[in-house]
Amino acid sequence: MKRPVNLVPSSSAVLLVAASALGSVAVQAQSSVQVYGLIDLSAGQFQVAGANKVKRLDSGNRSTSYLGFRGSEDLGDGLKAGFTLDGFLLADSGGAGCVPGVDPHWGRNANVSLSGKFGMLRLGRMGPPMFVSTLSFNSFGDSFGYSPSIRQYYSLPHGTALIGDSGWSNAIGYSMPRIGGFSGNLMVTAGEGAATARGPNIGANLVYADGPFAATVALQKVEAQGALGRPISAFPGFSSQSAVQFGASYDLKFAKFFVQVGRIETNATLEVETKNLNLSVSVPMAGGALLAAYGNSQRSTATVAGKLDSKILSLGYSYPLSKRTEVYAIYMGDKFTGKSSGTTLAAGMRHTFKRRQAAKGPLQAAGFQAAYSELRWRSEGDLDLDRADALGVERQGGAVQPARGRAHPKPAGRAAPVGVGDLRPSEAQLATGRQFCPVEQDRVDMNPPLAHAQAQFAPAREDFFFHLAGHAGLLGTAFAWGVAVGVSRESAVGGH
Repeated sequence: MKRPVNLVPSSSAVLLVAASALGSVAVQAQSSVQVYGLIDLSAGQFQVAGANKVKRLDSGNRSTSYLGFRGSEDLGDGLKAGFTLDGFLLADSGGAGCVPGVDPHWGRNANVSLSGKFGMLRLGRMGPPMFVSTLSFNSFGDSFGYSPSIRQYYSLPHGTALIGDSGWSNAIGYSMPRIGGFSGNLMVTAGEGAATARGPNIGANLVYADGPFAATVALQKVEAQGALGRPISAFPGFSSQSAVQFGASYDLKFAKFFVQVGRIETNATLEVETKNLNLSVSVPMAGGALLAAYGNSQRSTATVAGKLDSKILSLGYSYPLSKRTEVYAIYMGDKFTGKSSGTTLAAGMRHTFKRRQAAKGPLQAAGFQAAYSELRWRSEGDLDLDRADALGVERQGGAVQPARGRAHPKPAGRAAPVGVGDLRPSEAQLATGRQFCPVEQDRVDMNPPLAHAQAQFAPAREDFFFHLAGHAGLLGTAFAWGVAVGVSRESAVGGH
């Protein structure tokens, strides 16, 4: 759909273009702080296998609700320091955490980081690599309420296989830079002599993503339990637990398919082995997405006859009302050996929000400020808003390049928008602007190597032209008078 737009750019936008077109040598902010979060609520009938039906309003079933703060500081020479503080919350009651009084206040993330060409080093609390791989390679993403993958690895009421939490405290994490189609993460956390620890935890994953295909392998060895999740007391004589998971996805445009295969071995007085198989698909339909997922988890214990079998089938439909708000309906069938079947029927809404504020730096010192939530452009022609290639600026070799989108010719006899004038910069001016504005890819849970593989988060990523509130990627468009504008994590640039 084409929409005519025929107004003047906002004052903030004019300043951004003017700064770049004039070849300003000081365009990059030194630091920024972002407030962001997610609120998810669903209502309906909830029932796990073997339990009674309960009608209620729940927080965080589709995605766990949270409030977060993130900041970064440019240290020069390609180095950046940063911090992340994310705390879970219960939007249905106003309580803090996933389980009030049990999980830490900043249970989702609490860490500092140093990043550069070498990758990223983080210290503190963060999600382990296997958890990130698990949520990245299933159609329901990080849904603790409805994703068979997440439930059978982390939150099965009748005995989750994995020891510990989906967040590791006292951790040191390293994320390698993307090399070709490969990226990876390594994490270690100390047991620190706790009564619930037999030693450290170690986790790693490797991800490959190129075009429609993506794959991952994740491994971890756990000797210490977390604040939440399965305790080591569930396995008398526990010494350690090892897990491996393989995942893959393929996007055929009409549908995106996912598969995960995992094995978990628990060393205790009686050894326990768990095998997981998870299959899922996401199908674009009527402006939204039809979601289907099936999971089978079989657990066997040495010297004990028979296996405990968990089977979960989830079906859902998600419809975006905007780039930050979606509504959804879910069916989940839950079966477990020796227990009656459970049926969940729910409908809900998920809303994300972001707000970024740039701290004082050369950009503000020169009188120019990137107003992420207010940047609005209106050109002299039409913009094809239904085509992604009519928006954005691309990264090619680390430099800002004009978008593939079509630039409409300036209508004959019409002047440029008031206050802008003819802003066609020279190639020398463009080069000056570009060298100060490297493109930066948005992060999901501060795990940059995996951001590209997490297609299910696209609806929550505000990377569309007419709503740029807090976006941390590089955006822009071609205008009737020949100027493209890009806004990155901490910088702005104009291009011809």
